[in-house]
Amino acid sequence: MKRLLYLTLVVLIAIGTAACTQSKATLNEVSVMPNEVNASPTAEDCIGALHQLATGDLIDWQGLSSNCVRSDAETAFGETGDAPDGIGLLAGSPNAFRDYPATPFAPYGIMVWYVEDTIAVIQINSPVFSKSPEQILGSPEGTTISKLQALSSQWIYASRGLTLHFNDHTKTVFRLYAYFPTTVDDFLHSPLSQVETRRIPLR
Repeated sequence: MKRLLYLTLVVLIAIGTAACTQSKATLNEVSVMPNEVNASPTAEDCIGALHQLATGDLIDWQGLSSNCVRSDAETAFGETGDAPDGIGLLAGSPNAFRDYPATPFAPYGIMVWYVEDTIAVIQINSPVFSKSPEQILGSPEGTTISKLQALSSQWIYASRGLTLHFNDHTKTVFRLYAYFPTTVDDFLHSPLSQVETRRIPLR
């Protein structure tokens, strides 16, 4: 008798992203290339921005910068001990991902993908917003359908390196991706806009 295992299968980005089912993830990505516009902030700036993301203080969030590294995540999100990293495919090559502790904004923890030691993408499942995203971020720069849930859409804040997957029925955000800033057009032509959930039969 066949069993069905439900996995989140993801085809992700030229700008970087990740997907997971709690601690498991399957990724197929093209490349992870930072936008040079955001390459100058200091380590202190990076830690401060990551802390804002962890707490949901997104008013001033401007996307990941290319100098955000593992030590910055450990400082901003909390240390994770000596357990080994998870491994998945990022840009067609094995790369590390790590789960960081939960916060009131990120009740299921914060998942960070690395290319070498540089932060490539951050994922937060079921973020808890204190206000509606539009009150915090303004109207999205663009929208498209979400393939992660029925009756859902993606709210794209590409210039700020954020995409929210929004359930149009419940009016809640069920997934957040943070990445390098880009344009809406580049986002829509990247595999990140095609992130989807599929059923995989296992014998």
